[in-house]
Amino acid sequence: MSLKNLQLTEMPARGSDPVANRRKNLVERLEEQKVLAADPTFLRRSTHRRKGEMVEVVQKVRPWTRLSPTGQMVLALLVGGKPLDLDGKGNTAVVIPSRDKVVYTLDQIIEAVSTRRSNVPSSPVSRPRRSLRTRAPTSPPRRARGPLPALSAPNRPLSSGLFRAGLNSSTGSTR
Repeated sequence: MSLKNLQLTEMPARGSDPVANRRKNLVERLEEQKVLAADPTFLRRSTHRRKGEMVEVVQKVRPWTRLSPTGQMVLALLVGGKPLDLDGKGNTAVVIPSRDKVVYTLDQIIEAVSTRRSNVPSSPVSRPRRSLRTRAPTSPPRRARGPLPALSAPNRPLSSGLFRAGLNSSTGSTR
């Protein structure tokens, strides 16, 4: 068989789409929240290689829902432990009418995140960074100190270590 009978083309570059990866991870975490809503004792199980052996790791899943001060149940979408700004105005939570509607609301959010044309962001809320120095220093700058103090024996060599070892530097002999 020859290559003349086959249709040839260039191989597309193998690239990763970071936005798609973040959306996929968010959908995985939302699926975990659905399971957690149905079973409050749910634990995430994953396997890792440690010291050459496969080890199963069990991790508690924190719920993304909580009660607001007004008594409503709210759901915050978390990416990297930080809430997502859902509408660009600083709103980071979805109001859920009742506990029975948690799974339904999560399904709607998963569908919105999964579609590429949705306006659900995939990066957490960006907050301005505080500078390390928030105010001007209150103490005056240090002044330069005076000259070094004079040595007690000006004719001794500086830290050659020979006197400490018991050798005289000029003769090379011991004391």
